[in-house]
Amino acid sequence: NPFFIAGKKAYEIERSLRFNRSDEAYLETTLGNSNLNKWTISVWVKKAVNGEHQAILASGDSSVYTMVNFGNSDRIKFTNYPGSNAGVYITTRKFRDPSAWYHIVAIWDSGNSTAGDRIRIYVNGVRETDFDQSDNPNQNQNSVINGNTQGGSTWGEGKHRVGRFSNYTDYTGCYYAEVNFIDGQAYDPSYFGETNALTGQWNPKKYGGGYGTNGFYLNFSTNTLGTDRSGNGNNFTPNNFSVVAGAGNDVLSDTPTNNFCTLNSVKKDGQTTLSNGNLQASGSQSSTYNINTQGTFAQSSGKWYYEVEFTSGSGSNAVGWARTTLRSSDNPTTGGGIVYRPTNGDYVDLAGNNPTTPPTTSTGTVIQVAIDLDAGKIWFGSGGTYFNSGDPSAGSSEAMTFTGGSELLAPVVRTMASTFNFNFGQRPFTYTQPTGFQTLCSANLPDPTIELPNKHFDTLIWTGNSTNNRAITGLDFQPDFVWIKKRTSSAAQHSLVDSLHETTDNGSGNGNVGDLDSSSNRAPAAQSAGGFESFDANGFTLGKGSNDANADSAYQLNNASGQTYVAWNWNAGDTDGKTYTVKVVSDSGNKYRFDDFGTSAVTLDLAEGGTYIF
Repeated sequence: NPFFIAGKKAYEIERSLRFNRSDEAYLETTLGNSNLNKWTISVWVKKAVNGEHQAILASGDSSVYTMVNFGNSDRIKFTNYPGSNAGVYITTRKFRDPSAWYHIVAIWDSGNSTAGDRIRIYVNGVRETDFDQSDNPNQNQNSVINGNTQGGSTWGEGKHRVGRFSNYTDYTGCYYAEVNFIDGQAYDPSYFGETNALTGQWNPKKYGGGYGTNGFYLNFSTNTLGTDRSGNGNNFTPNNFSVVAGAGNDVLSDTPTNNFCTLNSVKKDGQTTLSNGNLQASGSQSSTYNINTQGTFAQSSGKWYYEVEFTSGSGSNAVGWARTTLRSSDNPTTGGGIVYRPTNGDYVDLAGNNPTTPPTTSTGTVIQVAIDLDAGKIWFGSGGTYFNSGDPSAGSSEAMTFTGGSELLAPVVRTMASTFNFNFGQRPFTYTQPTGFQTLCSANLPDPTIELPNKHFDTLIWTGNSTNNRAITGLDFQPDFVWIKKRTSSAAQHSLVDSLHETTDNGSGNGNVGDLDSSSNRAPAAQSAGGFESFDANGFTLGKGSNDANADSAYQLNNASGQTYVAWNWNAGDTDGKTYTVKVVSDSGNKYRFDDFGTSAVTLDLAEGGTYIF
């Protein structure tokens, strides 16, 4: 349960603020001069936009500034520029997941005697250590944030902004929650979050320390959005936000402790533009048919409800649910989708058939979508009434039936030349939610059967060095299936290996574990130099590779000098049964014992995890 950590109730965040990039929304305040050598910013962020410069916290103008932001390559950047670079860190890692909440802590500590500790960046409790650029500031270098020393610029003079950088158009397209700024302290993430001991998940906790003179705390708990809850009165002025009920309301219950479904900006068609925190979808083509955009939540069981306002437009648009196996270029109305077409006035089932004919829906109307994945039923309605006299609460008069089995389905929209505004429950519904149907949020998901995912799947990255018997480590398990891909731009086929085809290395540096490549239908075959040698307790071992950076043969070179690689690793699990020797001994009556006492014995095959009574 996401609201409990190790048996105690977790800290719950109730509201977030949506920064819609196209609205040019941001918060601004003016702060006085305070500690320019030490401060900490902690913020929870859910990205809606990728590939754009997006300021998290900034002060100054285009010639003198300090800023923490996402760059247009989706890396986190921490830049201090009082006229020239005086501290710049840019992460190697990219942050592009539109379904996740990230906890970002950025520390400015220029008085630190260790140069590499003067700028520190943490994500989800873990310090970032790989950087594309890491220029340390001089000791005791002043920042622009936390002061008002920028001079006469109208964008300077102590002005601090959340969600915008000065007069540039670097507006953010994110949800923000739990914004803490600590003046005069360099606090690591443990002050703001903690790890769930059972699942390893990083969760927020209430900050309980002081804030210093310029510190502030924004939790958006009321509609006066810029109110500072630290007690300092460092209130922010909100710009271009809405608190009016409806699709434009920027105050939502989508938070790090209850994450809601949105539309997926990664898996969408090129004809659709997403905005308003990926809850609004607008299409640009009325004649392009093979397009769809799906939600970030996929389900195979349960009862789920959402609403979508048909705001404007025309064409053969559609809303409903669809198989996650559909590509964004696939048409959900020709198979794979269970949808209602409001302009056409018809249903389309998973096979692409039109079972019945419901009414059309005019623009400005809210469409209701209720699905029972266990019973294989779906209902559609508009204006508060379900079509065909449907009643989801009673489970009767459904729009369509389907046989989904255990396959995953996700909310889907086919925009065409239309605009739709979705509500998965992150704001109040327009109509009454059917009895027994749930909103698409993490609080309504079942407890995971796998509590620590990184003991079953994890990723490793490395740079080749052409050395023999190269150990690639860092896993919490011995992998059974490894998929390797070269990250460097030079071409090479992917390499797929599994423990069923493992052989013994001959010591030559050539890999002898049979591999598959992703662009061939050949049988598993031993690899050439740089291949895969063995599966190990916490990773695997590679051969010596090759210095040919552009090699592209039937086998990928997984350890070529200077080349970068990634491996996705799966643990196939233990066997279903283990053999134990069970002894029958005489000790006040015959008893079985799982040890080596006694002489009479029987060997039994027992399934691990089972219960047996003797």
